[in-house]
Amino acid sequence: MNKLLILFLSTFMLSACISSDDSSDDTSGDPDDNQRSFTTSDETCDDVFLGQHRRDVAATAAINVEIVHADALGIWKLAVSDGQPLTATMEVPDDKDYQMALFDTDGNKLACSDNAGFGTGEQMEYEVDNLTMVWLKVWTSASPNRSEATIMVSTPVASVPTAVTELEPNDTHATAQEIGVAHSLITSTVADDSSDADDYFVVDVTEGDIVT
Repeated sequence: MNKLLILFLSTFMLSACISSDDSSDDTSGDPDDNQRSFTTSDETCDDVFLGQHRRDVAATAAINVEIVHADALGIWKLAVSDGQPLTATMEVPDDKDYQMALFDTDGNKLACSDNAGFGTGEQMEYEVDNLTMVWLKVWTSASPNRSEATIMVSTPVASVPTAVTELEPNDTHATAQEIGVAHSLITSTVADDSSDADDYFVVDVTEGDIVT
């Protein structure tokens, strides 16, 4: 009877070990490979991680286009160009405490923001250095609900100069043409002789303005 009992226990333990091995998740050393959108995380900027699997399956987002996010975890990839300045901002609802980080192709952290507190916004900046794609990771340690955060990864858009037509006479300080548009492109012509050797324009400025 004792021999049969020992044999039964040994068989049961072997079966349990095989079952555990078969059902285990193979993360290949990637702690977030098996995360889902509802999975929370206690990561901070000191230890945040983005593995290869998550980079491969990331959703596509666009620069200067708002992202609306309500889950615990979100991963996006964004096409960029070398030297491009990026500013990522996130408006966080009062019942969420989000963090966010940018990563490169190899999963290296480029920038991160982990301001503590529910309803606390996040912001980070990065200038692209020899990359064509970056990844944005957003996560929270709080249980997910349906309140929405809004995220924007933006690049300043250069304004188009306003064309200004030269008006004569504007050949002296006294007759200088007033330019009221802050960002203007002026087409001016002067004569080869002394009859119209100079053109003058005046622009209103205030302290702190930059004139180029």
